[in-house]
Amino acid sequence: VCFERGAGKPKDTARARQLYKRAAPSCPTAKANLAAMIQRGEGGVTPDPKQAAVLYEEAAKDGNGPAMNNLGVLHATGTGVEQNGAEAVRWFRKAVEVPSGVFVLNEKHAIDNTEKEGATRDLGEVPGRNSVAAALFNLGLLSESGVGVPMSAQSAARWFALAAEKAMMDSGNAEGLLI
Repeated sequence: VCFERGAGKPKDTARARQLYKRAAPSCPTAKANLAAMIQRGEGGVTPDPKQAAVLYEEAAKDGNGPAMNNLGVLHATGTGVEQNGAEAVRWFRKAVEVPSGVFVLNEKHAIDNTEKEGATRDLGEVPGRNSVAAALFNLGLLSESGVGVPMSAQSAARWFALAAEKAMMDSGNAEGLLI
């Protein structure tokens, strides 16, 4: 992580990818980090969403929460895998049970089968979010749009409220006051 982000070391994404690759067979977190780098095309590799999906699924099956959330995003958007709302919901629900985090669908993202003008298929990294809050938020987006679950504004509002509550609790701001 230090080489990937340049924290305490000079940033060297190729070295980070190499270290993640070495650790991946025995470390689900390293496998999920490697998947994210491959998905983004960092560390001297061409972006490969299909390979990223394979690695995310392996890490998710080993209990890695961020990988579960990211795999849900891939299924919701059809990035690297066939678009499947039910699978997205399944992985987001699993991610809710495991702390930590990485990606969230963004508001510009088309999550249905139609190409919308101006929609993007890029995933947005949201630093500081954990996979539980991200997965809850993503479940809200799917409920709001009816992807993988029946469309329901009431259900979407419930998921969004849970996501906000979880993010607030994790920030140490349980009273809900902005500081």
